[in-house]
Amino acid sequence: MCTDLLSGMGRPAPAWSRWLSTSPRTDPERTRYNWRACAAGRGKRVNLTTRIAVIGVGNEFRHDDGVGWAVVAQLAEWAEERPLPSGTALLVCDGDPARLITLWEDADLAIVVDAAHAHPERPGRLHRLKVDDGQLSQTGTATSSHGLGLGNAVELARQLDRLPGQLVVYAVEGADSSLGTGLSAPVAAIVEPLTEWIATEISLHAGSTGSR
Repeated sequence: MCTDLLSGMGRPAPAWSRWLSTSPRTDPERTRYNWRACAAGRGKRVNLTTRIAVIGVGNEFRHDDGVGWAVVAQLAEWAEERPLPSGTALLVCDGDPARLITLWEDADLAIVVDAAHAHPERPGRLHRLKVDDGQLSQTGTATSSHGLGLGNAVELARQLDRLPGQLVVYAVEGADSSLGTGLSAPVAAIVEPLTEWIATEISLHAGSTGSR
């Protein structure tokens, strides 16, 4: 299932907030961005005004499996001081293929951040993958830490003609996916630079399409 991060305002801070800086959390009354998640058991299609979707995939209660959520939360904080292009949606989801497709299908660019397993593993190592001709191309042996995996979601979306205009996946190798909160040190170390890279990728895409 997926959790709506904004609905937690006024409740105790969720686990992902402890991975970030101590700056104030984004106020949903002030934010210019569409930061939401698919609801439990059903997906909500990205609004037609959404041009760029950043989707953090994972489970915040399984240590490094929550890295995608941490990156999206960091990006939302940065957006208060470093505005993202209009039409940018910041989303989180559990990795269910049907819900992922619902979140990305109307976007010009979808960026997915997920935890990954690899053999041999090197926690904190980053893989950048992109979809070419409906196939998820990659180097190495990293795979999603979730059951069906992104490859299945991409293949299903291709068959249903529901892929975004461009799809990029950042997969972070994890060290610990056991029950518990907080990221391991090598995975936590990649959150800030990865957030920076994604912010740059969003800006470059918006610049190439004339978005502001």
